[in-house]
Amino acid sequence: IMFLRRPLSLLSSSGLRRQRRQRGGERHGFRGGGKKKRASFASLTTSTNDTNKEESSIFQSRLYSPKPTRLSHIQSAYVHLPFCKQKCHYCDFATQIIGDRRTGRDGGKINDAMDAYTDFVCREITHQGRLRGTYEKTSSRGGREKNEKGLATIFFGGGTPSLMSVKQMEKLLVSLENAFGIDWSQVEISMECDPGTFTREKLRGFVGLGVNRISLGAQSFDENVLKACGRTHGVLEIYESIEHVHALLGSGRSSGGKSDSKFSGSRSNSIETWSIDLISGLPGSTLEIWEKGLYEAIECEAPHVSAYDLQVEEKTAFGKWYGDDDSDDSDQD
Repeated sequence: IMFLRRPLSLLSSSGLRRQRRQRGGERHGFRGGGKKKRASFASLTTSTNDTNKEESSIFQSRLYSPKPTRLSHIQSAYVHLPFCKQKCHYCDFATQIIGDRRTGRDGGKINDAMDAYTDFVCREITHQGRLRGTYEKTSSRGGREKNEKGLATIFFGGGTPSLMSVKQMEKLLVSLENAFGIDWSQVEISMECDPGTFTREKLRGFVGLGVNRISLGAQSFDENVLKACGRTHGVLEIYESIEHVHALLGSGRSSGGKSDSKFSGSRSNSIETWSIDLISGLPGSTLEIWEKGLYEAIECEAPHVSAYDLQVEEKTAFGKWYGDDDSDDSDQD
């Protein structure tokens, strides 16, 4: 879970991934200048070295201090939902593969695991709200102090958040609202969705919770390229998902009146905007295929297209297949 003092403000999935890496490095002890080294958590908490003891003291005070200066005013939250049908060949993020077992023999176990993860994240959100002194003090439903508007942007990334149930997503949003409050008059709630992982009714359920921005992970409009990079959907599923999104597109945030949202403070009962993710440089892709994909994205009237280059990461399928053969020699040097 990532909490920020500034709004995420329509970040593309690729941009958010870069921010995840950067902020992850800051949290784990990466420092600018010279060779970057990772400071282990153990060294901060258990070492008998005087320097490490001092660092541990600072770490503990910063993490557990309820002082208002410790990010007490939270404007944005990123929630990672790691579940995927299968691992894409280019992906190096923390994921939990569930395959099609959710509807098979092991479906009950998978649902239990997803429920357990949801409950754990909700406890962490509540814990962070209490540490910052905002828990149930910035609630949208009452008792909010003046000028404390709560969260302005929420981003559910993954993994594949659209594999979550509406009930699980509702638990997460309730926890965020209780811990930090949600400014329903202007909040942007984004959700990464993969084609073929949601129906129109399920998407309507997410929208009813307040989700008003969809990031659709198409990646390519070519069937062979999709198969080559390990995607579980085809081109047909992309078009079906786009139809679902268009069916729930609205004219923007309503200025008043009754909302169909399950959250009483919400002013949005429709999708306000959406985006498509495309990856260039995938195996089998040509200039013509790439141009076709961009053309299709424009034809689908996507307000925003996140186009980013393929990065071959270590410990991925692409890393094993297409990685630098000289990597072992360079490591020895």
